[in-house]
Amino acid sequence: MRTLTSRIILVAMIFLLPSIAVSDSSTKWPSIYPIAPGEVIFHFSYPFESRRGTTVRTVDEKVSYLLECSLGPYGSLEYNYSLDFECRLSTQQPDKITYKYNNEFPAIPYDNLLSTGPHSKGEWNNRGNFSWGELQPTCARYPEYGRIRHFKLRGIDLTLEIKDVKFGPRLKNDPLLTYRKNTITELTLEVTARQDLSALSPTAEPTKYLAPPLMYPQARPYDDSRNCDTVLTRGE
Repeated sequence: MRTLTSRIILVAMIFLLPSIAVSDSSTKWPSIYPIAPGEVIFHFSYPFESRRGTTVRTVDEKVSYLLECSLGPYGSLEYNYSLDFECRLSTQQPDKITYKYNNEFPAIPYDNLLSTGPHSKGEWNNRGNFSWGELQPTCARYPEYGRIRHFKLRGIDLTLEIKDVKFGPRLKNDPLLTYRKNTITELTLEVTARQDLSALSPTAEPTKYLAPPLMYPQARPYDDSRNCDTVLTRGE
């Protein structure tokens, strides 16, 4: 009888453990209100209509994430947008989750949640950066580094999709783009978001793909043309 009871308990644990794990993962980050396709669409034009933003709200209203994007470099006290087109995801309220740069400095909040890894800041390891070369016709379809990019973090699956992109030379009197040969002059951005219980990382999970390499890394002025003939993955 004792053996039969033990077997029943064992079978029950086998079926219950997966549900417990799902429950734990679902409570790690609060649920969000989804952003449906077509709900959030922004148009950017350099150098004028250059900054736009939207919020991703949690159902419990305790956390609101702010997605801000800039076409062309723009600096503020909080963050420096440094490349052709860059998006930043941050918390509207001070983020209690922090990381330590090193032992000499206190822990500070993440400045861009789209950055990959616990020690990443700003543009480093950040697929929220869209460069001129990555959006050229030959590279636009490159997975996760082209015009469509997915970010999984904090129970969120966020997608940024660029459409109707146009290119041109930088303005001659733009001191922040003097080192670049060409830039992005116009684009449309569509933002979608949905709940993803498997996305547990506090910052964007790494993708299995590697960025397409520069074709002319030593060119001056800087030439951001990319070699997208071969899709590179980690381990290759």
